[in-house]
Amino acid sequence: MRLYHTAATLALLTQALLTAAEPNLAPAAMAEPVSTRPVVEINADNQHYDHASGASRFSGNVTVKYNNVRVFGTEANVKMMPNGEAVATFPNHPVAKRFAPAPKDGKTASPNSPLLAMGPVSKLIPGNVAPQGWLTDVIHADTMQFHLNSQQVKALGNTVSELTTIAAAPMTIRADVQEFDNRNKLATATGSVQLHYKDFEAYAPKMLLNVSPSGQPQTVKFLQGVRLKDGTRGEITSGQITYVIASGNMMAEGGVKSRVNPQSTGSAGKPPITIESDYQQFDKTSNTVIASGHVRIVYEDYRVSAPKATFKIINNTVETIDLIGRSSVSDGDRTITADKIILRTNPKSFDAKGNVKTQFKSQPGLG
Repeated sequence: MRLYHTAATLALLTQALLTAAEPNLAPAAMAEPVSTRPVVEINADNQHYDHASGASRFSGNVTVKYNNVRVFGTEANVKMMPNGEAVATFPNHPVAKRFAPAPKDGKTASPNSPLLAMGPVSKLIPGNVAPQGWLTDVIHADTMQFHLNSQQVKALGNTVSELTTIAAAPMTIRADVQEFDNRNKLATATGSVQLHYKDFEAYAPKMLLNVSPSGQPQTVKFLQGVRLKDGTRGEITSGQITYVIASGNMMAEGGVKSRVNPQSTGSAGKPPITIESDYQQFDKTSNTVIASGHVRIVYEDYRVSAPKATFKIINNTVETIDLIGRSSVSDGDRTITADKIILRTNPKSFDAKGNVKTQFKSQPGLG
């Protein structure tokens, strides 16, 4: 037998939803008939309701419906928070699903179309699948909290998200905690964050993923120390990295260090090229990198210092580096300083132009 949420608790939930959505309603407006207010419907095999606290515990084929949101699970605890927010907590390793129509004409789905569903890993509720032709986001976690008023999902413990609705390729996010704000189009991951997308993977303590109000994917920002491995651009470590999903461009700032292994003919076994700077910008279309601020480059026995450097990374290979501004190259006991230096890796060489100065260290015992 199906049990429905009691009228008293349902009234509390709808009242909380109205208060959160429209806090400045006049008393007359609050007196509108219940039928015109947002309705939360909770179905389950069993329910226990505590009138004193307003809390309810549901078990067995739990289904929560609110507008275009659907939540499924084997157990749910609904509690009214002091701020009026109604929070449904799903224990026992639930799975959340978000459905959205597939993009048309190069555009992403409307932000008003998504459907969110939850179910246990071992037994997804029948019908808990996307309509034909739609895309699906799947979130695994030990525990999930669904905020009915603000349409936020918080996943806690061993979280794994497999996202297909926001970008051209699947994106997988692992973290200790993940929060999805459907209303503000923001996802936050904290604690041992790992992201895999296309040909790169990133590791950081914190990550922010933004989607525009129209549903267009925008940026993924990694914070508090990042290590990123890119199949075509090598390995990058930095204090902060911002990745633009649509273009594939990246901006790294704060102690940036790039390592690229040269793969040109005859370069097998050679050490990588290391570029350190305050800031680095990667342009995906032209495969160009701009490094600025205390640039330091190490390549075999070359030690380079420059205010700015530009270079291309193609197939994980750097062949030419342009040093801009008064720069220097040290090669053993010799140091060359010039207004502009072009460094090449294949064959290994450099050209210095403008006010060139060469210094040699004297050898002990020589006249």
